[in-house]
Amino acid sequence: MSSSQVISRTFVAVSRRLFQSSAQCLESKAPETAAKATEQAATHRQNPSVVGHRMYALSDFDKWVLVWMKKFPKGKVPDKVPEHVIYQTRSRARIKAANYLTGVCIIGCFFAVYTGRKAAKSGDSIQKRREEWHKQLKEEHEAEMAAKEAKQ
Repeated sequence: MSSSQVISRTFVAVSRRLFQSSAQCLESKAPETAAKATEQAATHRQNPSVVGHRMYALSDFDKWVLVWMKKFPKGKVPDKVPEHVIYQTRSRARIKAANYLTGVCIIGCFFAVYTGRKAAKSGDSIQKRREEWHKQLKEEHEAEMAAKEAKQ
């Protein structure tokens, strides 16, 4: 076997192990339910020497996000949760908020189209408004110039 074959086989073997271990790690870290996360939080509060997930102290906003994403019922959010729970919940909340904003933008677009068509039917247009505005500015300017000439 040549050295390039040995290197490629070693690389493939290491890549497989790394991929499998990371996949197993991700599967084992995700809590099944909110009850499991609460149980983990209670265990860590009782015995801080327990080896496990790092705990994250929650702010009021984090608690609101956890309730909004239905990880915990209202009023029963613990003071600390595992870090991965809050990170996953924040990511999902960002996606949910983005989806809501997309919906609002689409509704706004339809509203703009509706009002534009309504204005077009009544004969109103941006060009007409612009021309009227320029006329008004020109008249004001002429009035100012006439007032200046009258003073002199």
